[in-house]
Amino acid sequence: MNVQDQPVGRMDVTSTIGIAFNRSIRMMFKPFDVKRWFALGLIIFLESLVEGGGGGGMNYSNAFSRGGSGGGMPSMHEIVEKANEGMQWVQDNLALVLGIAIPVLALALILTVVVIWLGSRGQMMFIRAVALEDTRVGENWNQTQERASSLFKFRLVYGAIALVIGWGTILAVLAIVWRLLKAENTNIGDYALQALPILGVGIVLGILLGLVGSLLRNFVAPLMFHFDLSCTDAWRKFSPIAKANIGPIVIFLVLRLLIGILGGIAAVVVTLLTCCIGGLPVLHQAVMSPYYLFDRAWSLYALGTLGPEFVMVKEPAPASPEPWAAG
Repeated sequence: MNVQDQPVGRMDVTSTIGIAFNRSIRMMFKPFDVKRWFALGLIIFLESLVEGGGGGGMNYSNAFSRGGSGGGMPSMHEIVEKANEGMQWVQDNLALVLGIAIPVLALALILTVVVIWLGSRGQMMFIRAVALEDTRVGENWNQTQERASSLFKFRLVYGAIALVIGWGTILAVLAIVWRLLKAENTNIGDYALQALPILGVGIVLGILLGLVGSLLRNFVAPLMFHFDLSCTDAWRKFSPIAKANIGPIVIFLVLRLLIGILGGIAAVVVTLLTCCIGGLPVLHQAVMSPYYLFDRAWSLYALGTLGPEFVMVKEPAPASPEPWAAG
């Protein structure tokens, strides 16, 4: 049967919140098993390599501490002169610059590919762990290899597009700023008038990419696992679902954002209360695993409301009655 032949139902993203919460509590506390917590911590850490992220900001504390002879802001002419000196130095030492830059960029590219591969494996492992209530790291690793490989290929393309958009926006803005600086233009309005439209386009494209990533993580990847599809086929299967459930999906994304803010606050509190130990890789994911498990289970249950064929969460069998209670 074609992946688009299944009937499309209506997704319920609100009543499934409590169901996902209950599954998280049951998996993590009934019974409490430290090994399970750390196994999930490792799996969640792997997923975070493509879902998480960190960044640093430039330190502007000294940006205005030096200037011209009066100790104030440097003039546009001085900024251009310094930039020209820097460019001249690069040209005079081009062999040295390339000798350092090329290996560094090559190493960064290799590490990025490895991180995306591990993150793709972790994402499919986490889906399986939650859907089947199986936290065995080795078993989840072995059973998700093929689908994770397809997800990895998609994420490589996705990452390349994000890289082009991000650096394309930055370089385009820098080119505008550089041109205005060389003309010693001191009108801040000219900078804003020419740079802001490009920044705006870059931001909009970045938001769209973020939406694609969120849909991939919450809906497409689970469809890949449940129906044993490639990433491309899973997107095809998700397309009619999305068209029929625009409202519920928007509600899901908004609620997940709000819950994510609360989860972020909880993570900060845990980190502070443990003197930053709770912020260490794997350990952080292990401590916060009830939250991450709930977040993962929620979209699985939401997809399950589309129809019986979409139910992908295996519920535990009811406990057998004691012999003395039989009959």
